[in-house]
Amino acid sequence: MASDIQKMKKNLLSEDHPLYEKIIAENPIWWQFINSDNDFYVEIRKGNVIDVYYRGGRVAQISCKKGVFVATAHPKYTADNVSKDDPRYYKNSKDAIYQECLELISSEDGLAKMKCRIKEHYATDDEDDVENTSEKYIQGGLIVKHRHQYLDSEFAYKFLSIPRSRKTIRFDLVQIKDGKIVFVELKRFWDNRMRTSKGEPEILEQMTNYINFIKENEDELCDYYKVLYKIKVKLGLPVPSIDDINKLSIELRPELLVAMCHEESKHGKDAEQNRKNYIDKKLKILNIAPQYFDL
Repeated sequence: MASDIQKMKKNLLSEDHPLYEKIIAENPIWWQFINSDNDFYVEIRKGNVIDVYYRGGRVAQISCKKGVFVATAHPKYTADNVSKDDPRYYKNSKDAIYQECLELISSEDGLAKMKCRIKEHYATDDEDDVENTSEKYIQGGLIVKHRHQYLDSEFAYKFLSIPRSRKTIRFDLVQIKDGKIVFVELKRFWDNRMRTSKGEPEILEQMTNYINFIKENEDELCDYYKVLYKIKVKLGLPVPSIDDINKLSIELRPELLVAMCHEESKHGKDAEQNRKNYIDKKLKILNIAPQYFDL
């Protein structure tokens, strides 16, 4: 298997990329709005792109092309009553055409409208049925609540080097603990990928893939996150506290973070404890002890 795992490219990020230099030099109004609003969080992406999130939904993707800022967003977040039959917003009624949104994010009113659209179309926060709370909404909530704990989220890379393979590795959260970069998978407790009546649960394969990818790309991941850390510091974004960036290393064993909602009435009196025992037993095979927390 190791020979089939995709090797990460080097130099996926540049600390001195024009995008970061231009933001620092100009401090544009949209950057000021984004950083002064505690609902937003910012991630640095491969290829030197900035993604801005609200409740797990991407408000804007920002790049610098020929010395000019470019910002785009999903059409459902840039306009009301967007139809898949409208050629301005979708190709073949299927593929979204991302819209320019620099003007929208450059005003408080525009950002407020985008928040409302994300709530409507993407972020799920159902107080009457917390079990259906979106995993991405939970993820976003953790990040804004613990800004100095998490360094990154939604890291994605092709998993296999096999031609035409579309399998992707995706780390929900990346944090730094005790001088180590730790990759975290986030799951809801009642997610059907956590338990199965036949064979092995999907989470076991997923965590195994994480372990194999991390091991194969240990040095590349470490170099990548050292640069990402420096970029965030340069931009004044929150980062975990470390003593010496040059001493950062990779934790080869990923973690599993499980969101509990305690919906006993739906599953029976002993269902929660039985399921927890099952999950713990399965992950013990990989020497992983799941961490549980309440929504």
